[in-house]
Amino acid sequence: MQQQETGFLQTLDDFLCRRDVEDLITLHPNAAAAPDFVPPEAWSSWWHWAGDVAQEMPQNAEPKWQLLWRYYVHDSPHEEGFAHLPTYVRHLVREARSLQLCRRQGQEATVPGHLGRDLWCPSSPDLPSMNRNLHGMSPKKTHEVLYMSNYAANLLNRLADKGPRVRHVVDVGAGQAYLSRALRDECALDVLAVDWSPVQEEGAARRDESDKRLKKRLKDCRPQVLTEDLNSAKNASAATTGSLSYRKLIITSQSLVTVTDEWIRRSGCIKTPTAVDDMSNTPVFLVGLHACGSLTLDILRAMVRQLRVDRPREASWMPVGGLIVGCCYNLLRSEDYISLTERKVELQANHLQLAAQVPSQWARTPSALADTTLAFRKMSWRALLAAILYRKAQERPSDGGGAPQLKRLGRLNDTAYDSWEAFLAVAERRLGVNLTGEVARDPVIESRLEVFHLLRCILGPVVESFLLLDRKVWLRHQLEDVGMRVHLVNLFDQGSGSARNVGIVVVPKYAVVN
Repeated sequence: MQQQETGFLQTLDDFLCRRDVEDLITLHPNAAAAPDFVPPEAWSSWWHWAGDVAQEMPQNAEPKWQLLWRYYVHDSPHEEGFAHLPTYVRHLVREARSLQLCRRQGQEATVPGHLGRDLWCPSSPDLPSMNRNLHGMSPKKTHEVLYMSNYAANLLNRLADKGPRVRHVVDVGAGQAYLSRALRDECALDVLAVDWSPVQEEGAARRDESDKRLKKRLKDCRPQVLTEDLNSAKNASAATTGSLSYRKLIITSQSLVTVTDEWIRRSGCIKTPTAVDDMSNTPVFLVGLHACGSLTLDILRAMVRQLRVDRPREASWMPVGGLIVGCCYNLLRSEDYISLTERKVELQANHLQLAAQVPSQWARTPSALADTTLAFRKMSWRALLAAILYRKAQERPSDGGGAPQLKRLGRLNDTAYDSWEAFLAVAERRLGVNLTGEVARDPVIESRLEVFHLLRCILGPVVESFLLLDRKVWLRHQLEDVGMRVHLVNLFDQGSGSARNVGIVVVPKYAVVN
């Protein structure tokens, strides 16, 4: 399996380094709309096809980007209804579809064609109507907290079968501490919630106080346990109660190690090393629910740093495992753009923006499809506007001899895109320009931009697969001689709106997690 993953990572690297793929990722839609734009040679077939539209499109006609999207999500190996698509486009779509990790909830995120193990059973838990931990959460957040706390409880029970019982958890990037409170209240764990934002810390404290008041009102109604795993974890620690501490700090791998050390020492639970005690440090489990940007890497580096400390028996704590779900790749620090395993691909901001795209879920609900359609309209109309402004600037340069300086269009309300005329009217007011006589849309360029954007978006899951596998292979190499192993597990259902659904799981080699 390790060789297969390393080989697949190399395949992803080679694909992302291809010139035609690089062009799709790195070119901006505004550049593709410019009057003097010359498409790369590899685009010639589909660029002509994408622009082959009537000047007056019927209102109910299917845009070509939607036809391509249907081909992308088409499960059948047969291509009825799609054979007329340009050969290059069909090949690219098939490649992009095949170069993705498995993202089915409950299964290991494995390379395509490899049978992923069911690492847990994601049977949908009933949402307990009076459980205080669900108070104030959105359905999406509820889904994530339930499943992540369930899986964490399962892992901790498995660890206790052959190793120490873990009582201490550090929740990194805890936000308003929904997960922290679930682990404290349902698993009787001592939790340190760490976040950089004072606003989040204050919000977490308010939520905690609100939960306490709710608990008091419902004291005669025994709260339900989230799942069977949580019930088991709670019964195992029935003689104890959990605690929750908050710390606000600028999080780095070093500050995370330090704040955990301070917390353990303050709690007075440091174990005294003995000749027969294999675990002389306090075992700590690290979690991160949607650890933004470089925060995921900071957690992983903190684990590596502590597990490879020079004098482990003198350390106050030691990671016994971790469960980290990353997100917001676009917020990675610039120094983290490089591949951890030193691959050839040169990641740029465009790669990281596209990694957030999940085209397979665009039509999970009617409203989701409407949002996708609106997003395509926003992209294409803004690019068309940029082309109009560019042309006007070329025709009427400023008195200084250069192009006039324009204000930024900025974010517009969705209603601004109800019609092309309404969009131009808003743009006139925002930019301070006269667009009289520039009302006509160019359906040829608009269709090309939409197809271009679709092809870029389907590359997003390939980029994310590269990022996830790059992290796993690097972490496995770092921990291979300290008795730990690494999994990628699909914790959440992407259909619930949880696009970033993969958890990086770090456990001792003795732990049985399937």
